[in-house]
Amino acid sequence: MKTSIGLYNKLVNDLYFKKVPIINTMKNKRIEAVKDALRQPNTWPGMYPKSFLSYDGVICHKCIRDNFRAVVNDCRTGGPWNVKVDVLWEGEFHCVDCGCEVESAYGPVEV
Repeated sequence: MKTSIGLYNKLVNDLYFKKVPIINTMKNKRIEAVKDALRQPNTWPGMYPKSFLSYDGVICHKCIRDNFRAVVNDCRTGGPWNVKVDVLWEGEFHCVDCGCEVESAYGPVEV
């Protein structure tokens, strides 16, 4: 009887004091949104182009693909490549990394 209780106490202690590795399976919604926008670059319905917004400005799809590891790490930690996926409705935008033009839904604003 003492053996089974001792084994139970050892298992409980190992779990509580993190001697047994526990895998974190929680998904980050922002990373999942970035992956979805890379796979399907347009919204449905409407076919509006999805864009990546960072603290510095807009980032194009090519730069996100080229720096995907940095994007994933910064979405978890809050670094400079931390991006949000959204639609740019109108205006003229350029990528802050490479300088290419980023498409907006309705083009540049006409005054």
